[in-house]
Formats: sequence, structure tokens, C-alpha cells
Amino acid sequence: MVLGKGATRLLRGWLGWVAPNPDDPLYQLLDSSQWAIGPISRRSIVAVVRKRVEDVGVTGTFGIDSLRIGAA
Repeated sequence: MVLGKGATRLLRGWLGWVAPNPDDPLYQLLDSSQWAIGPISRRSIVAVVRKRVEDVGVTGTFGIDSLRIGAA
């Protein structure tokens, strides 16, 4: 993927702020100050997705695989 100059600048700034370690998990649980405190669990991901789905008024049942397949 190629990023534009503006996106590249923002991404580099963010990476400088979070100072990632190559061994860090890709998705991390954040504390109230937005600092990473550990890997995010599958349960946490499902809770976030369910909340966002409710926020936009989507009804029905779904699973995480539904999102993966839909995105493909």
C-alpha cells in the first residue's frame, strides 16, 4: 500500500509517539490515558464491534468471521 505524503507524515508522528516495540501485539488494550497496557482480547474486540453495531442501528446476529468475510 502506498500512502500519500500527508498520511505518511501523520503515521510517522504517531509511531514516534507510541514508540512501538516489534514484539508488541498489533491490537492493544488502552488505559484511560490512551497508553497501551497489554494485548486486546477477542472478547474485547467483540464488545467493541457489538457496541458500534448498536450505535448505528444494525440489527441481527453476526460473528467476527462475518466481518472478515464481508471485508474480503
